[in-house]
Amino acid sequence: MKKILAVILTFGVHLTTNAAAKDLLVLIDSLCVGSQGKADVVEKMVLAQGGKRLPQSFVDADPVGAKNGGRAFSLKFNSERYFIMITEPGGCGILSQTSNADEVRSGLVKLYELKKIDVDSSGPQVVTTWKINGPAGSERGGFSLNVVKPGFGADGALSLGYIPPGFMK
Repeated sequence: MKKILAVILTFGVHLTTNAAAKDLLVLIDSLCVGSQGKADVVEKMVLAQGGKRLPQSFVDADPVGAKNGGRAFSLKFNSERYFIMITEPGGCGILSQTSNADEVRSGLVKLYELKKIDVDSSGPQVVTTWKINGPAGSERGGFSLNVVKPGFGADGALSLGYIPPGFMK
């Protein structure tokens, strides 16, 4: 596992200048996309890297996690702490308090062939959704980037979620 992350990390070095954004992209690719969001696989990988399972109250605070058998973890990766939420249908998201949203967007576009589906800025977050283009129209899932707007108490926080195939609109 560490060898795989080292290869991805080496590749990712050239994607962004913000270390936290680069690490978030490494984590989403290796944990979520690489496992197709399979909760048991993600959990094993997070725990193998020294991650800690968070109490159920953390999961229950998120309606999607509470409704869909969510599990949450804290993982220190390099010098940052990330929070990971997985759900039984295959959703996998990572919260970062220090990643630069523009760097994350730019890195996603460099790593994947994406089609922007939607941008919703009606609430306290700006939510951008992309579909991952696969060969000959195959479905590969997608991403949702949620960036908290300034003034809502969590300035700078963002979450990047992987949506597995079969759950995209």
